[in-house]
Amino acid sequence: MRLATLVALCAPLAILPLQAQTASAPPVVSSLRFVPGEMVERVASSLDRSQHYAVYLPSAYRTDRKWPVLLLLDPRGRALIPMGLARAAAERHGYMVLSSYNTLSDGSNQPNIDAMAAMLTDAQRHFSVDPGRLYLVGFSGTARIAWEFAYGMRGNIAGIIGFGAGVPPGFEFERPGQTGPLPFVYYGGCGDGDFNYEELLQLDQELDRWGVAHRLQFFEGPHSWPPARVMTDAIEWMELQAARKGLALKDSLWIDSLFTAGLERARTREDSGETYEAFLGYRALATDFAGLRDVSWAEGKAAGLEKSAPVRGVIRRQQEMIARNRIYLRKLGSFLADFRKAKSPPGVDRALKTLEIDRLKKRLADTSDRESALAAGRMLAQAAVFTSFYEPRDYLARQEPARALAMLAIAEAVRPRSSICYDRARALGMLQRQEEAVKALACWASQSRPDPDSLAADTDLAMLHGHPAFEALVARLKEGPILPAHP
Repeated sequence: MRLATLVALCAPLAILPLQAQTASAPPVVSSLRFVPGEMVERVASSLDRSQHYAVYLPSAYRTDRKWPVLLLLDPRGRALIPMGLARAAAERHGYMVLSSYNTLSDGSNQPNIDAMAAMLTDAQRHFSVDPGRLYLVGFSGTARIAWEFAYGMRGNIAGIIGFGAGVPPGFEFERPGQTGPLPFVYYGGCGDGDFNYEELLQLDQELDRWGVAHRLQFFEGPHSWPPARVMTDAIEWMELQAARKGLALKDSLWIDSLFTAGLERARTREDSGETYEAFLGYRALATDFAGLRDVSWAEGKAAGLEKSAPVRGVIRRQQEMIARNRIYLRKLGSFLADFRKAKSPPGVDRALKTLEIDRLKKRLADTSDRESALAAGRMLAQAAVFTSFYEPRDYLARQEPARALAMLAIAEAVRPRSSICYDRARALGMLQRQEEAVKALACWASQSRPDPDSLAADTDLAMLHGHPAFEALVARLKEGPILPAHP
């Protein structure tokens, strides 16, 4: 089946959009000229001229062989961010890279379907593509949608690389025996401060139960794309899995170097008393290199360490964190539902008490228990993202600006962030409080430094267009960035 026809299989998807990047974009390439080893920052799709993506061909690219392809899906259409993370490893292992400027999360799924259709169509029109080795790379909402695309394009997707989120809500894995094992593998991960951390822990266990070949990698940081070293590890892992399945050449020297390095890391951690990390290392060797090297010794080491008290203790604590996080999410969900139904929204103090914000902040500040502090920080992040983003945006879409303002006041007390000022400006504008709205917008602009022309054309701020204070703000931005106000 040709790749361009496969996107139709994904029509029932339901994903959600954030605003696309508003910073000035690089010029669109008008003629298709690609030089191996050089990135083209912006290409207009031959299928749909409104669709744009960045392209990188590895230096070794030639047309007499087929090449694997990384399809990068940033949730805000910031194509160059994941491209920068993936490019070096793609060059080293011979992957083509296409990264869309049109993918979105937290809204309609149609932008992602259109973006995939554009990249897949051009990939097969202009490049020598291996149709069985497409890799989907996403973050947050686009990490979720990758699962739907992979199921819909079975046989063409060789792997998913997803950070900051697991599977879509309500997603069900196919039961063993329905269609056989999944033909694609999965590499996932997130920061230890990511509000979806516990979800990824659960997904790791779920994939174990369903027998899906996978690796989970956690790193320091919030809800974000990973460091380049983690992206490199993900692409190397995909190449190793392709070798196991016979989809890529088995480079014995390279495989030996990976196996030796992994074995040394596991032994070093075991010798230094990092028992759980050693267990993960030996388990990874046993699963990742099965069929490529003799892994019986690594299997035995992993099985022995799994029964040890330190490893059992970590696993038990992870289960406790998952359970506590589930309880807090229920509490947060109940609060948001009550807020929506109440004739008068609760005040900030009452909301903070209900959401246990002070208690969580105290736990976050307690450095004597790092894991507990990180877990508290993730709960705070969950409260922050719902009160500062999802709920206010929903109220604004429903033309309930007063309720959006009340929710944003809670968000400000939970965790101040510049985006709060933007949505406050929208709400105040809807309430015809233009002077206050422009002040809030100036607060946002001092942190976000928007492109003034994009700001002037922002339809979400239409109620402010033409107001003298708004026009003065746009003119001020054209002169240079607005510095944050100091107390």
